[in-house]
Amino acid sequence: EQATSGKKTIQTALQEALLKRSDYTHIVFDHGTGEIADYISFRSEGSFINVELFHCKAMKGAQYNNSVIDVYEVAQQAIKSTVWIKTKTTLLTKIQSRVKSGNSKKFIRGDIRSLRTLLQSQKAMEVVIYIVQPAISKTSHMNETVGRVLSAAAFYIGHTGRAKELKVLGSP
Repeated sequence: EQATSGKKTIQTALQEALLKRSDYTHIVFDHGTGEIADYISFRSEGSFINVELFHCKAMKGAQYNNSVIDVYEVAQQAIKSTVWIKTKTTLLTKIQSRVKSGNSKKFIRGDIRSLRTLLQSQKAMEVVIYIVQPAISKTSHMNETVGRVLSAAAFYIGHTGRAKELKVLGSP
């Protein structure tokens, strides 16, 4: 996404935040047509592989919590990504396909070989999906339609049996 007036793009800011997390063994940048998510992070914790899918969308509306278009598109991406987290094998196969077809480096941390080892282990996969959208703010009044879109996405994702939950990262 395009940054204006010297500001960082939402993807750049998120990547910097992810790289600060030393517990992530793998971070994959998958922005583009047919993506799983803009970023996918992995960390091993006990008998679980914690996977986080981050879907980013820049703020286009003039006010917080008011642009349905800002929220609708990123919520739709979050919902669509549930198809890739059906199983560890499904996720690994899709990432391998994206790595082979990509014309840019996908792994920001880790590599496909060590990720394959992790995902082929006996550990259970637990997934959290994130919408990263600066147009959403906790401190501003929520437009009813925006709230409905977020609620519907959270309900669907929470009831697929594939993701633990949907979380929103927005502006203060």
